[in-house]
Amino acid sequence: MQESVASSEKIAMTTPVMVGTEGETHVISFGMPASYTLSTLPIPANQKVRLREIPPQKFVVIRFSWWRSKKRIDSVTKKLSDMLLRDGVESIGSPYYAGYNAPLTPPWMTRNEVLQEIK
Repeated sequence: MQESVASSEKIAMTTPVMVGTEGETHVISFGMPASYTLSTLPIPANQKVRLREIPPQKFVVIRFSWWRSKKRIDSVTKKLSDMLLRDGVESIGSPYYAGYNAPLTPPWMTRNEVLQEIK
């Protein structure tokens, strides 16, 4: 049976929402439901949205709650970077921030993470 590309379909927002940078580009990533393949995902309405399959990666993660401010993310990112340096673990690329909750979730109930890919 041949798979066909869906031309228009709404997919519910997935978690986590990953935020990072690639060079000078700000990147926001969403995981897609397992029921789809790259060839069966709906075609994005916005041409700036790109679909790509990301190969398996290994990350070190620090989980935190409360506000998702730049100051807090930067603080947790520094803590993670210091831990990797202390333990001699080699990182790859820039760190990512992952948020798992809607913006209006009470801060003590939020789940956030800073992730750093490692070799």
